[in-house]
Amino acid sequence: MNPLLPERVVQQAKDRDFASAMAEYEAEFRNDIEAFIDAEQLARLTRSEPTQLPFMSGTRYKAFVDPAGGGADGFSLCIGHKENQLVVVDLLAEKIRIPPAIVVEKYAAILKRYFIHEVTGDRYAGQWVEQEFMRHGIKYKFSEQNRTQIYQDFLAVANSGGIELPPTPRDKLLTQFNYLERRTTRSGRDIIDHAPGTHDDLANAVAGLCSISTQSQFVIYTGIHSAC
Repeated sequence: MNPLLPERVVQQAKDRDFASAMAEYEAEFRNDIEAFIDAEQLARLTRSEPTQLPFMSGTRYKAFVDPAGGGADGFSLCIGHKENQLVVVDLLAEKIRIPPAIVVEKYAAILKRYFIHEVTGDRYAGQWVEQEFMRHGIKYKFSEQNRTQIYQDFLAVANSGGIELPPTPRDKLLTQFNYLERRTTRSGRDIIDHAPGTHDDLANAVAGLCSISTQSQFVIYTGIHSAC
């Protein structure tokens, strides 16, 4: 709408988030609720196998967790690395209806196999998760971004084909991404979250990993791997 605005600025915004850019720069009407991302697009970004990739010496790894306090919500972990500009999800795990302290213990052992000593997660889990990971020698770093911002980062990477997703039983990961909705408030602010009655534990962990991997450098371990 602004003829003085450089076209490249508009195009870059569309590449990051097409729906949001069309509303901001092209004055296109937006529904209150719309789908977050195209499921077929994510299917094309999913490798056929294996479900998990083994540790490789000299590879940079990071991890993101989506903690849960129990109940039907899953406690998920995502580990990945970058190959040039591609974010590769090496491992994706989820534990449901297991005491959180036990889950942290199991995840800490997995993190150490990949020589990861710091994991990022959201602030909504409170201090208990930070303390539990510290008990097992893992530093818990609170994410600087909220859920919506994390999903916006993921969308930009996915739209550019910059992520490799793992296959999951019954396509659970793709289903969770498909359940995500973008709600637009009266002020025009986007809120991205799962639909009522659904879950996004795996999707949030993957999006979180994608977000931190595109914002900071990975820490590299070059020693000889040994089993934990």
